[in-house]
Amino acid sequence: MERPINLLPEEAAERLRVSKNTLSNWRVQGYGPKFIKMGRKVLYPLPELEAFEREHLQSNTTGVRDNVR
Repeated sequence: MERPINLLPEEAAERLRVSKNTLSNWRVQGYGPKFIKMGRKVLYPLPELEAFEREHLQSNTTGVRDNVR
């Protein structure tokens, strides 16, 4: 069985091109990609990051502000 790929917050932030603090704030607000929390460790499953990116694809600029927090 293939082991799932989980990214550290630093890696996830780099992939999404946001700061690590933004990612942390999103977690507190209940926004952003789904994550795993084990004790004090936070991990982002790659499929969840990919899903978050897909949810925010835009074909035009109409309504873009609706997805920004």
